[in-house]
Amino acid sequence: MDFFGVLTMLGGLALFLYGMETMGNGLEKLSGGRLERILEKLTSNPIKAVLLGAGVTAVIQSSSATTVMVVGFVNSGIMKLTQAVGIIMGANIGTTLSGFVISLSSLNINLYASLLAFVGIMMTFFNNDNVKKTGGILCGLGLMFVGLESMGSAFSGESAIIDSVKHAFEVVDFPLLLILIGMAFTGIIQSSTATTSLVIIMVGAGAMRVDSGLFVILGTNIGTCVTAIIASIGTNTNSRRTAFFHLLFNVVGTVVFTVIIWIFRDQVVWILSHLGGPQWQIAWFHFAFNLITTAMLLPFIKQFVKVTEFVVRDKPTKKEDDFRFRYIDDRLLSTPPIAVAQVQKEIMYASELAKENLELS
Repeated sequence: MDFFGVLTMLGGLALFLYGMETMGNGLEKLSGGRLERILEKLTSNPIKAVLLGAGVTAVIQSSSATTVMVVGFVNSGIMKLTQAVGIIMGANIGTTLSGFVISLSSLNINLYASLLAFVGIMMTFFNNDNVKKTGGILCGLGLMFVGLESMGSAFSGESAIIDSVKHAFEVVDFPLLLILIGMAFTGIIQSSTATTSLVIIMVGAGAMRVDSGLFVILGTNIGTCVTAIIASIGTNTNSRRTAFFHLLFNVVGTVVFTVIIWIFRDQVVWILSHLGGPQWQIAWFHFAFNLITTAMLLPFIKQFVKVTEFVVRDKPTKKEDDFRFRYIDDRLLSTPPIAVAQVQKEIMYASELAKENLELS
């Protein structure tokens, strides 16, 4: 194993994650809270919920961030469980855009990406807020490609890391093990996009076969649920149901696709081979998986909600629960416009309690 190659890969991954976070934060700031207000005013139309979930996630480039935001909304009473499930489905589709962005690294645009990062960082020195925010977006996008270039360099040429990784995946070339690897790695770093980027880089470099990459991608869809599950700890019943639905949705989709690919492995790879190079094949598969899973399960939202309600039962309420925060949630601090509105609701609720107490006294 090439130790310096591993360090290069990890450094590139760190730079990629930082660039992704910088770009997402810049896009969210530039939106001025409009994305969150759109989600807040969401109707119960499932198709509209899916489209909005996909749109918001495509902008902020993080399905985990969208899901955590939704968990916070449900916990604060802004959104109902039936609305949340549609957004989560859409978030899974929206996050696949990152796969296509990552695949652009195969077009040798890294020199322009470095220039983009430089221009973006220069723009952050301006006094104009909008220019600063736009600069942050450009800088983040550029750093993503620079990070991808750094990861790719670890697998370039006759690097020993290619042979090591290739041999490792030949040893564990069993679908369930590959899925488990995708789950574990994504759960640890809490970013399916980062795992997807590594798979795309390794497949493009020949360190991993396309069919093996497909099973790892399936595992990332389950691993990404860890973030929402952690966010739901200590929340109300509906918030925990939202996190459980996210897990249930991805598990069902993964099981269905695992069976199909396991049986028709060669045929699936043959179909994907007509969609471009190895990197684009992984990106298209990631998109197809989430789109088909959503289309397949969308008509059964009510049934899935019933299953979720059956598994995550209501707890008996206690009298002291009436005197706890009902609308304020720490998860909403990342979306200030929504947080301020919730504080106003909390003040009104506290005022009603104070009035009731005064009348009783």
